[in-house]
Amino acid sequence: MTKQFTDRMQKRISRQTTVLSGQSQEETRERVSPCKVKGEKMQTRRVLSTAQWLVLGISVPIMALGSSGLLARPMEHAAANSKTCTVSNVAGSYGLSGSGTIVSNPFGLPEGPVATVGIITFDEQGHWVSHRSTNVNGQFVSSVSNAGTYTVHPDCTFTFVDETNNSVQFVGVFVADRDEAWFMATGEGVVVTYAMKRI
Repeated sequence: MTKQFTDRMQKRISRQTTVLSGQSQEETRERVSPCKVKGEKMQTRRVLSTAQWLVLGISVPIMALGSSGLLARPMEHAAANSKTCTVSNVAGSYGLSGSGTIVSNPFGLPEGPVATVGIITFDEQGHWVSHRSTNVNGQFVSSVSNAGTYTVHPDCTFTFVDETNNSVQFVGVFVADRDEAWFMATGEGVVVTYAMKRI
């Protein structure tokens, strides 16, 4: 009787110990799990936050530059300047060639086909000078010099006058970023066109 009672008590104590041990483990898991989950969420949030700041750090300056026009304006300004002509940026020496025909005219110029090659120089004060060789109606003449004044407009069109005969005028346009130009005589009976290229 005593032995049976003792065995039953030992089994009951063993079952209670097992139950208590299971409850303790479950409570431990319940206590640890929220912290672990919270830590994982915080870590994820920290990673996302870092990525977000990285994206913002790159995109915000670009958006600011784009919205304020800081990227576009210098390019537009440079493009506008490259298409504008002034006496300063067209000044320099150019190789010159011209050909055409001179017919009856009020300037006393010899009639016939004409060709000319030389150098023309524009300064920054609105003056020009040229030194050329010319062939008129088969007659070759070297060391022909002329000079005068010129006016250039922002759209790169220009006019100039020969100081030896103000009635002989020329009109033209600078092209190829002011490295080249085409022009022609406007005088009556002078049908001659010219091309020049910066030296």
